[in-house]
Amino acid sequence: MNVVNMWEHWGVSWGKGRLARPNSQSSPYYILTQLIYGLYVFYGQKPVVLVDEYDAPITKHIGTQTDLAPVVSELQELYRVLKDSGGRLYGVIMTGITRFARDSLFSALNNIVDISDWALFADICGFTEEEVLSHFTPYGEQIQKLEPALQDQDIQAQWRSFYNGYRFSPEPDAPRVYNPFTLLDCIQTLTVSRIHRLEAAAGKWPIGWSRSGSPAFLARLAMNSGYPLPSADRTHQLYEGPILDVQKPPYANLMLETGYYTWLGDGEEEPLHLGYPNREVAQTFARDVLSVWHSQPEWLPEWMDGMREALMAGQVEKFMTVLTQLCYGFPYEDLSHEASCRAVMHLICQCISDRVQSEKHNWGGRSDHELQVGQTVYVMEVKYNQSVSTAWDQLERRGYGQEHGGGALTVVGIALAFHRNQEIPPRIDHLSKTLFRPEIKNGDYIIQN
Repeated sequence: MNVVNMWEHWGVSWGKGRLARPNSQSSPYYILTQLIYGLYVFYGQKPVVLVDEYDAPITKHIGTQTDLAPVVSELQELYRVLKDSGGRLYGVIMTGITRFARDSLFSALNNIVDISDWALFADICGFTEEEVLSHFTPYGEQIQKLEPALQDQDIQAQWRSFYNGYRFSPEPDAPRVYNPFTLLDCIQTLTVSRIHRLEAAAGKWPIGWSRSGSPAFLARLAMNSGYPLPSADRTHQLYEGPILDVQKPPYANLMLETGYYTWLGDGEEEPLHLGYPNREVAQTFARDVLSVWHSQPEWLPEWMDGMREALMAGQVEKFMTVLTQLCYGFPYEDLSHEASCRAVMHLICQCISDRVQSEKHNWGGRSDHELQVGQTVYVMEVKYNQSVSTAWDQLERRGYGQEHGGGALTVVGIALAFHRNQEIPPRIDHLSKTLFRPEIKNGDYIIQN
C-alpha cells in the first residue's frame, strides 16, 4: 500500500473511472495486480517493475532449520502476478544477493534472462581501472598532500589491492571493477580523518565491505555447517543444476554470488578458478567468521592491530602473547585438533597481513601459512599436542621459505605447537628464527643466512 500511496501523491487518480483503488485489506497479490493495471491505464504506457533483493526472505534463513516451504509458496504467488500481468508490463528487473533461489521461485515466471555473468554487462556494477585513473587520481593526490606519510606510497596500487578485482564473468576478457561504495568510502574517510590517513600509511586501509553488504549467514555457515574455509590453494567447484537444499546450499556458489569470491585466471596460462577479489573482502570475511566464533568479538580489532604491529616490528614474542590471549576466547571444542588450529591461524593471518597464502607449496612440501607484513615474510608450521621441535624440524627439513632467498625481504620461520590436555592450562609453544635477511651493499642484495 505504501507504493500505491506514493503514486497517488505523484498524481495518479485512484478511484476515478477504471482506476479502482486497492485498500489495505486486500491481498498483496490483488494490490500488485491493481497497481500495475492502474499505472498502465493512467499513463497509457507499460510500466517497469523493479524487484530489489528478490531472495531476501529466503536468504536470511540459509543454514537454519526454518521450514521455507511457506515462504517459497508466498513468493511464487507474488511472482505469478508478474507473469499474469505480462501484457501490461514493459519489463521486470530483479536483483538479489544469490541466484540459487531462482530455481524454486521463478517456476511461476517465463522468459527470465539472467545477465549475472555476461561479460557484456560485467562493468555496470563498478568502476573500471580506466575510470578510476581518469576521475579519482586528483583525490589520491589531495590525500597525499594532506598526509606526508602517504607521499611515498602508490595510492592507486593500494586502491587496486583493497577495492578492485571483481570480475562478474568467467570470460577472461571481462573487465575487473572496483567496489564503488568502498572506494568512495575510503576517499571520503581519508580526506576528513588524519587518524585514518596515518593508519593507511601503516597498511591499514579503510574497510567498508561489511556496511555495503556482508551477509552474516556466510560467517555463520562457515563455522556451524562444516564448510571448508577458503584457501589460496583450494580449487573451488561450482555446483551445476538446481539447488534443492536451502539449509545447506553449495558453498562455492554462495561465496561467488555474494561477492566474496570472484572469477580468477584466464583458463590458459592460469587455470580458471574462484578466489577473493581483493584484500578488503578477504579481511572482512576472516573478521566476520572470527566474530561468530569468538566469545569477545569486540576485542578482535585491538588484538589484530596488536599482532600486526608486533610482526611489523619483528617482535615474535609480543605476537605470541597477543595470539595466546586471543585463543583463550575460543570454545575449547573449536580448538580441539590441528585442522581447527590451522583454520584459526589462517583467518588471523588474513586479518593482519599484506599478503597471505595457506598450504603454500614449494619444492620441499607444503607449509601451513605464509604471510607478508611490511618487508618481512613469515613462514609458519602448526602442530597440535606435538612438540614444537617437531614443527620446527619439518619447517627446516622441507626448506619452507627457501624460494624467497635472494630477494629483498626478510624471511622468518615460526613453529607453533598448540597444547591442550586436562592436567595443565592450554598453551602455545613456539620457536622462531630468521631464515634470510637481505643486506644492501652498493645497491646489491647480499643474503645472509
